[in-house]
Amino acid sequence: MRQEGWNPSTYGVEEHGIHNANCIYWNLPSATLYEHAVRRKEGEVAHLGPLVVDTGHYTGRSPNDKFIVREPGSENHVCWGPVNRPFEAEQFDRLYQRVLAFLQGRDLFVQDCFAGADPSYRKPIRVITELAWPTLSNLRFLALGNCLPAYLSSKGCIVVTASPMIVSSEQERGEMRK
Repeated sequence: MRQEGWNPSTYGVEEHGIHNANCIYWNLPSATLYEHAVRRKEGEVAHLGPLVVDTGHYTGRSPNDKFIVREPGSENHVCWGPVNRPFEAEQFDRLYQRVLAFLQGRDLFVQDCFAGADPSYRKPIRVITELAWPTLSNLRFLALGNCLPAYLSSKGCIVVTASPMIVSSEQERGEMRK
């Protein structure tokens, strides 16, 4: 497994169960992520320089496609209903294994960041994607820094939970920033 980038964490992707990745790009700055996205044909450079990507046919996430794992830590803190639909831990575990299998042999972009600017309230987040552009896009919303990870993967299915977290498709980057 080849590793490139800035400040690779001593808490590697293997700790998340990810093995046999092709190359891991750690904590790349925005300019480098932009270059990777263009070079890998993930998007095109428009007039005056913005990166334009095709986010697919559907541009919004249906509330029916989001689930929260029902477990002791979330049970009493979630208003369960048609928007916050429960997902059993066993189902999540099966889905997580599918995501891990999908990520084998792929290049991965890893960003260690924080959600929230105030150090007394911010939460550490690790963003792991197979494409450069969703990571680049999310840097606007997250503070950079090394941290212990939560897990955010790409191309999994339809689950959102505290840690680990799986987001179905990088085309749904808006879901990643929520």
